[in-house]
Amino acid sequence: MALPKSLCRLVKYTVFFVFGASLLPLVLHRVGQSVEPENAREYHIDPDSWSPSSSAANMHSHLSEDYTYKFGVSRLFSRLWMSQQRMLYSMPQFIIGGPTSRHQNFKIALLYALYHKRAVVATPFANFYYKESGDEQFWWSFNETFDVEKLAEIIPLVSTQYFSYQCWGRAMLLAEPHVTRHDGYERDFNQSRLHMLQKVHIEVPKLPALSKNFRMVEWRFRAADSDPCLCMYKPSEMAHLVGAEIPESLQKKLTTLINQHLTRAPYIRKEADEIIEYVRNYGPYIAIEWKDTGLDMKDVTAAIAKYMKKHKVEVAYIVHPSFLTEDVERALREVIPHMFSYHNAIAIAFLQGSRFAREKYLWSLLEQEIAFQADIFLASDDSNWSTFVIDERTAFDKTTYSLQRL
Repeated sequence: MALPKSLCRLVKYTVFFVFGASLLPLVLHRVGQSVEPENAREYHIDPDSWSPSSSAANMHSHLSEDYTYKFGVSRLFSRLWMSQQRMLYSMPQFIIGGPTSRHQNFKIALLYALYHKRAVVATPFANFYYKESGDEQFWWSFNETFDVEKLAEIIPLVSTQYFSYQCWGRAMLLAEPHVTRHDGYERDFNQSRLHMLQKVHIEVPKLPALSKNFRMVEWRFRAADSDPCLCMYKPSEMAHLVGAEIPESLQKKLTTLINQHLTRAPYIRKEADEIIEYVRNYGPYIAIEWKDTGLDMKDVTAAIAKYMKKHKVEVAYIVHPSFLTEDVERALREVIPHMFSYHNAIAIAFLQGSRFAREKYLWSLLEQEIAFQADIFLASDDSNWSTFVIDERTAFDKTTYSLQRL
């Protein structure tokens, strides 16, 4: 029995509609890469009306969901929803340096994502690059590093699998085209791009051509926001562009929110709290990131002793023990009544043989928590490690001073 012509037409038009609707986001996805948005120069958020809830209230964390590949009509309809979902992925960096520099880059990506009302991908972080072939763990998940629930209070978080699934294997690249690039710049980027393809299953465009025209650089930066799927390479190199587009009052508010909510993972804070509780039995404590200051050792220790006496503090925790030679530690103990460092802390928290004792990545985070909670923090200049703690302490009005300026 043949179906009525009217029913056949209805089925045909329904199929065409579903198919066309599924392709529309793909068309907009590509058009957005080449057309400058009309409101590119307009601010996206009113500084007086912005609040964390306006950014995160209608979106949820997808980190715990089971992402399975969908087929058929449900897959096509998901494209309609994706056209409204805007996400940012801070690409991994394969460059010499410590993990704190990667955490600092992620904070800049967070600032961009908050201002442009994007969800941010909870990316894994790389350890020291030159340790990849060693015994220490190289990749650390977001959950192992930061508190997901705390950050989700101000911005929606999504997993790498979710980003890959929703973006259908392609994303727009946001990278500043430097007038000059060092010899290994393109090599480092290509390694990051290959990682995105092999591990995240996302194809990222090649680096844009160099441009000496700063207006062209600005246009590329603004135009990238039209794409729902965006990958940001080395956000620190675009910090000036991110800062320039955000009103000063709003930028201060967003930066404070980030520093208050990008906190270390709960299991790290738990171990740090146990050590801090023991140290505080001796009184208020000062945390010091010890690095070679280039100054005379006696002058530095004398300055520390004078500073501690002035602030009536007799307890100190010295972080970064790799810089603590026996001579340095002996000199510090002569002027500090109660001094703690790595070896004391390991014993206090019964962490001998644990991952904290084996993995410098974890121990660095634990000591950052100890420095953050200290009554006073003596920071080292030109240190990403200290800068991260300073920003966090500033957001909570905690006292910080420079070791080199004592």
